[in-house]
Amino acid sequence: MDQNTIAKVEQSIETLKNSQSKVFFLVQDTKGNAKGSVRYIYQMAKSLKDAGMNPIILHESNNYTGVASWMGEEYMEIEHVSIEGQNLNLNLVLNGATASNSLTYMDKTDNLLTMSLPAGPANTSYENLSTLQRRLFSRILAAANVVANRGRRGPANFIVTNAYLASAMQDISQFTFAPFSNTLTQNNGTLYPVGSLAGMTVYVDQNMQYSDTRVCIGRKGGDDEPGLKFMPYMMAESIQTISEGTMSPKIAVKSRYALVEAGFHPETMYFTFYVNVPTGGLS
Repeated sequence: MDQNTIAKVEQSIETLKNSQSKVFFLVQDTKGNAKGSVRYIYQMAKSLKDAGMNPIILHESNNYTGVASWMGEEYMEIEHVSIEGQNLNLNLVLNGATASNSLTYMDKTDNLLTMSLPAGPANTSYENLSTLQRRLFSRILAAANVVANRGRRGPANFIVTNAYLASAMQDISQFTFAPFSNTLTQNNGTLYPVGSLAGMTVYVDQNMQYSDTRVCIGRKGGDDEPGLKFMPYMMAESIQTISEGTMSPKIAVKSRYALVEAGFHPETMYFTFYVNVPTGGLS
């Protein structure tokens, strides 16, 4: 074992001895209703806090009700952190990182939504077009694991992006120096879908601009799982009449449906990140 590894192990042991480690507990918002499993988690967290440790309660929404009404205010003195809207950093290496940035989009309610872009690794003399494109797969895999970790329902199974990033993934699909599981085809014009990446089907949104380099990672689960659900009331119902002027038949087709955010915390089934492409593209 080299000296660097020994130093890291000794530092980890020292961190444990000094109670500097953080212990995270994920709880659901019971909206003020008593629940045994949540009580048990809070009791464990408070025991660690009383012992000098650093427990942190994670909850999904910023509008967390808490447990003060049925457990007492002393349990709310434990540090609480919301994971809603957190700008998670998907970069695996930050040495020599470049400056961060931010972009603004319209959300589903036509309000401005700012997406923060954390600093990413700076290019080195060993970088080329293929290694830069290979980074994209690492971020996608990290986002898929975030979906599986937050949703607790299963892994992500689809990717939605634009033609620019889809072309980059097609180009890197046969990267032999750091291979990854994929069935991406390099046939020209194959855009919807282009194949699969680590078990996730890659779709291209034809309505996204070529410069809109966002990537949406998500899970399409069963009917009993949370998420964005397509709920039709009537589909392709036709009405046939005779035109008074020409006496020719006319057929009217109508559909009624809704897209509903159904289930418990459906937002945890999706994760969107932005790929910061420099002016002039990757080179």
